[in-house]
Amino acid sequence: MARDVALHRAIIGEFGHRLDSESLVLDFGCGDEGEMVIAYRQAGFQAFGADLRIVRASEWLRVIPGDSYRLPFPDATFDFLYSNSVLEHVEDLDLALGEMHRVLKPSGVALHLFPPPGRPIEAHVFVPFGGILRGRAWLLLWALAGVRNSFQRNVGIRERARRNYAYLHEKTFYRTKRELERLFRRYFHRVTFADRQMIRHSYGKAKYLSPYAERVGFIARCYGSLHQRCLFCEK
Repeated sequence: MARDVALHRAIIGEFGHRLDSESLVLDFGCGDEGEMVIAYRQAGFQAFGADLRIVRASEWLRVIPGDSYRLPFPDATFDFLYSNSVLEHVEDLDLALGEMHRVLKPSGVALHLFPPPGRPIEAHVFVPFGGILRGRAWLLLWALAGVRNSFQRNVGIRERARRNYAYLHEKTFYRTKRELERLFRRYFHRVTFADRQMIRHSYGKAKYLSPYAERVGFIARCYGSLHQRCLFCEK
């Protein structure tokens, strides 16, 4: 988790923004336990988290009302907001972005990391190209082939395909790059896909692509289209 804090700081640093001990940070979609919020607090930042479900709500871990996306914080509170593998689950992204804009300070910034629809192995059900191909026959084919996630170990083939269909259609909302840019530009004056910066500062295998991505822009675009998107925006 500490490496993720360093990654976020390095990426936004390339866009001229720095975090210090006075910075207020929000994890949008922090998860049940708020692990990244804890990591930010251990790094010395004033960090908070918000999600639809929190195991132990507190002053710094707060529940978002599910019917409104209303963030439980005052206007212009945060210097930095981030999310990790969250945007693909947000049905009303326009409403969510309005709330992100509301709680960010003037010139506040946000960073969002999330899988693209064209990822070769869909990140949740593990079906090849499940972000694009989500018909019943396709899902049944891969269920027959034995594809399953950790929640489906004792589930039959047809039930596995049925669950995957329901999950992909009810819990994921993949959007094209053009759709994302259109929605984000309603609220933020600076919107940039920071795939090259993501590669440059990655602590995973992607870092080995960095020397090539610096010279060939196509590599960074492929990374964003096939593996992970990184979107930076400024209020």
